[in-house]
Amino acid sequence: MGMPVPTWSRGLEWNIGQKSRFISAVWSGGDLGSYLTNDWYEPEIAGRALAENSEILVDGQQRLHSLEEYFLDRLAVPDAQGQPRIWSELGNGERRRFLSTIFTHARVSSGDEVALRKTYYLCAQGVVPRSFDQRALR
Repeated sequence: MGMPVPTWSRGLEWNIGQKSRFISAVWSGGDLGSYLTNDWYEPEIAGRALAENSEILVDGQQRLHSLEEYFLDRLAVPDAQGQPRIWSELGNGERRRFLSTIFTHARVSSGDEVALRKTYYLCAQGVVPRSFDQRALR
């Protein structure tokens, strides 16, 4: 969805079934969780870490990527009758209903990469355990 992803976050892991279930959750009005970004952070002394960690997506990559795939017609999701449909097949009323679902955007503001990595790791606890190679803290 156009947000920079830090090099220390896990890659795109969700399969088609997981993406489809997330989009179905949007349609059902279920709790979508949230996504977390780091604001632009300007310490008194700017450096390389500033550019790398400002305006990054800290958490929510799988969910946002699923939405992007759906909006770009790369993901078909069963409708109420069980027929797979892509975004461009929906009418304006259906699109408005989908887009009115609340998907909370939370923000942090930090220039400290270690703190951002800890936040990333804490976001996943109890939800999706990270394998050792997917952890930002090693």
